[in-house]
Amino acid sequence: MKYLFYLIVLCFIFSCQDKKKSNSTPRTISEISKELIENPNDTVLLKLRKQLFLQKNNFEAAIIDHKKIISFDSTNIDLLFELANIQYQVALEGKNEYYKKSLNTLSKNEFLNKNHFSSLLLRSELNYIFGNYKESLSDINKVLKIDPYLAKAYFYKALNYKDLGLIEKAISNFQTTIEQDPKFIKAYEQLGFLYSELNNSLAELYFNNAVLLDSSNIKMLYNKGKYLQDVGKFNEAEKCYKSILKIDAFNEFANYNLGYLKYIKSDYELAADYFSDALYTNPKYSNAFFSRGMCFKKLKRYHEASKDFIKTLEIDSSFFSAKEELNLIKEKLKK
Repeated sequence: MKYLFYLIVLCFIFSCQDKKKSNSTPRTISEISKELIENPNDTVLLKLRKQLFLQKNNFEAAIIDHKKIISFDSTNIDLLFELANIQYQVALEGKNEYYKKSLNTLSKNEFLNKNHFSSLLLRSELNYIFGNYKESLSDINKVLKIDPYLAKAYFYKALNYKDLGLIEKAISNFQTTIEQDPKFIKAYEQLGFLYSELNNSLAELYFNNAVLLDSSNIKMLYNKGKYLQDVGKFNEAEKCYKSILKIDAFNEFANYNLGYLKYIKSDYELAADYFSDALYTNPKYSNAFFSRGMCFKKLKRYHEASKDFIKTLEIDSSFFSAKEELNLIKEKLKK
């Protein structure tokens, strides 16, 4: 009898453990969907399935579930913000119409939105995207009243001023962005662009700082290289482009610019090789065909030059220089 009691206890313990394991096993989207057929208004299941959709980056499916959740609590500002944020993520994936949907979501229930920090911040970004500078700046100022140290708010404030042509204010706010967050790489980039447009050598300092923050960032390396190229520091520019090729061997823009730098140094063979690498990545790169054609012309390889000028015009029939060079080559080939 005593042993029977222990056996019953052990069976109970193991059954509980098995139940615990089964309960802790994550359910699939398919399983949750089956449960929702029987309980379509179960917000716990809807939230669970939405999270699984988000984990799989299936944002549009997540939106459908989230809208259903909102229908049970339509004045919940956190839920409305989450919907706008998911719509924004869809837009970032390339479906641009979702930028407007996100803005529309945040423009509803104005009374609820006016002091909701996250909603104000996202709406300011969206209004900037649509060129609604007055509305964007208004929301940013509200955000900064809540958090006067938020780097992202100063960054978008600066972008608004930049687009409005208020360059001094833009520079000031980009600098404030960096003061609040010294690792805000896009602020260094923007300051580099602005000082470059002003022909101010401080541009190099900011492009340098951007690269120092992330030496594997191809965009920042390109920005620095292009600036150095534009101011005539060709050897330093070349180093930047070669750093890009260590990360992305067939980067079309780095290869093209290296081709250009070799061309102006009269190293036409190597220049042609770089232009060829750019064309390997982008076979529709009309400038690369034209530039390689110019290399072949300098090397007196006129048939190859002719082919590249013809290809240039096939891609871009309005490429006037290619027309001129092709006519000149045809004259040479007649002789």
